[in-house]
Amino acid sequence: MAHLADTCDVSVVVPTRNRAQLLRAALTSLLAQRESGVRYEVLVVDNNSTDDTKETVAAVSDGGKIRYLFEPRKGPSYARNRGVEESTAPIVAFADDDVRVSDSWVEQVYSILHRRADVDCVGGKVLPEWPQEPPAWVTRSHWGPLALADYGPTPIHIDSEHPLCLLTANMAARRAAIMSVGGFDPRYLRCQDHELQIRLWQAGHKGLYEPELVVTSPVDVERLTKAYVRHWYRQSARYQAKMPVRALFDLPGDGQMILNVPRFLYRSLAEELARWTVDSVRRESTNAFLHETRVHHLATYVIERWKLRAKFVFMGEQQGATARPAVSPEARM
Repeated sequence: MAHLADTCDVSVVVPTRNRAQLLRAALTSLLAQRESGVRYEVLVVDNNSTDDTKETVAAVSDGGKIRYLFEPRKGPSYARNRGVEESTAPIVAFADDDVRVSDSWVEQVYSILHRRADVDCVGGKVLPEWPQEPPAWVTRSHWGPLALADYGPTPIHIDSEHPLCLLTANMAARRAAIMSVGGFDPRYLRCQDHELQIRLWQAGHKGLYEPELVVTSPVDVERLTKAYVRHWYRQSARYQAKMPVRALFDLPGDGQMILNVPRFLYRSLAEELARWTVDSVRRESTNAFLHETRVHHLATYVIERWKLRAKFVFMGEQQGATARPAVSPEARM
């Protein structure tokens, strides 16, 4: 672990695995920041790649801003935690290995957290670079599976009462806040950003969605298939089922749980199944697929919660539930 010294204002952590060609463009954009007086470093965490990632980093590196780190334990949480541990700045920003940041991105991250002492975490938009015209069914309702996010043009304050998931493709937080909750949980191969933020909000930290903080990301053509999107919703539900129910839904004392599942979710599942059926009969394919994915998500979540109940893994939750607006792109249903 590096000695924490006030040598930088912002440490940018970029986890990567076997995506050297995409990484080159991401690093080029990070090195093209305009002069603003903000000191920053870029920590590329190679998560056990077998391609020429190390050579690519060495070729792009300029002026000593980039540090290459090798993390043999596979998983994005291990990589991000390694980056946080090795960082030297009080602010840690996260960018994916395929995003392109603006030439003022680092300055914006620093400015927001420097002037907002009440905020410990900030994130913004992740907008698409389409490889081709997307299919008609790819609406904003399915941006979650594409690792995209846009919550609108107005800043949004985030905490345990008003949760919202900020994607680690475009997010920054105070290093002390991340360390205080133990960093990213390696058990989550998906939804790591969501799960970390749940612990941040529960610990009393505050977040901010800032629409002016923007990155772009090329959308992998393989993700523009219904099979991929269905799989993504099911996988996300499996990990969300492991999270404390109270972090996802309000749980007043007068509500009920049925078989370890908030009661209203059974109703929601039945309603989505009915809408899927009706729209399929009407040949309204875009709406039908939207309801189909919601059925995949809800049904998987319910089944996983049943499994947890059978294994006596209750996570200290109290019974009773009423719906709260969904807290992440993948849960917006």
